[in-house]
Amino acid sequence: MCIRDSSAPVTVVEFADFKCPYCRIFAREVFPQLRRHIERGQVRFYFLHYPYLGPDSLTAALAVEAVYAQDPDGVWPFMDALWRHQGPEQARWATPELLVELARQAVPGLDAERLAQDLQAGRYRDRVERDVQIALRLGVRGTPAVFVQSRAVADWSYPSLARAIEAALSG
Repeated sequence: MCIRDSSAPVTVVEFADFKCPYCRIFAREVFPQLRRHIERGQVRFYFLHYPYLGPDSLTAALAVEAVYAQDPDGVWPFMDALWRHQGPEQARWATPELLVELARQAVPGLDAERLAQDLQAGRYRDRVERDVQIALRLGVRGTPAVFVQSRAVADWSYPSLARAIEAALSG
C-alpha cells in the first residue's frame, strides 16, 4: 500500500507485522516524523506486510487489506487503532471480531459485515502473499524492515532514516 502515490524522488518501504512490538514503536514514534518528508513531497512511502509472528499476524494483515479495499483513506486510522490495541506478541489477540470492531470505530461508514466476510474468506490473501514474496526476495528476516531507495536501513530510527533520505535526495 502506498501512503501517497506521487512523483516523490525517494521511495521508502516498510515491512511490518501487526504483532511486532518494534513495528508498533516505528508506527507510533518514527513514522510521524517520516510523514513530514511525505507531506513535503520528498518521499513516497509503501507499507508492506510481513506477517510471520503468528496466525493472527496474517488475520490482521488481511483486515488491513480489506479495509483498504473499501476505504483507502480509512486504512491509516484503522492501522493506528491496531497499533494502539496491540496485544502481547505471544498472545493471540488479533481476532476477526476485534479487528471488525476496531475498523467499525476507526472508519465511519465502513461496511463491517463485508469486512467480516472478507476475513472469513481470506479474500486478500494474494495481496499479503505478494508482499511476503517481495520480503523474501529482499532477504527480510524480521520487522520492521525499512528500505530507502531499495537499500536496507539497518537502524530504522528517525535520525538514521532522515540521513538516508537526505543522501538519496542529494545523490
